[in-house]
Amino acid sequence: MADSRGYRQDLRALVKSFAMGQNTGAHVPVPAGEILPRHINIYLFGPQGSGKTSFIRTCFKALYGPRNLDANVAQLEHSLQRSDDGTSMYSVFSLTDRICLHDTRGQREYTPEELQQLKLVLEGRARPNSLVQQRRRYLLLLR
Repeated sequence: MADSRGYRQDLRALVKSFAMGQNTGAHVPVPAGEILPRHINIYLFGPQGSGKTSFIRTCFKALYGPRNLDANVAQLEHSLQRSDDGTSMYSVFSLTDRICLHDTRGQREYTPEELQQLKLVLEGRARPNSLVQQRRRYLLLLR
């Protein structure tokens, strides 16, 4: 048990100190003059009910402990962002100052409209904390 506790502490320290381009043993040269992004974006896509929001909450609990969670994260699965059929908001959570987790609405049928919503998110055209409707007559709120 003591070994696993130390291992978890080491993992937490690595995640908290993560930086783009840091040496991880697999050196990939950065072309001269090229600037690396300040943070990494992790987008969670998948079927409705597959655990995307639960994964985000678990990441925060694993990194900061269950008693040290931000109120928004602690209530993530019980917040007003949820509807009868899952997450209804596109939200971004900063796990650290260099790691952002993007929570998206679960896809039901992978319709062209749902795929268009995903495309808008990936292109950076969706606003965080905007309502995402699954019905055709509603549009994703854009900037």
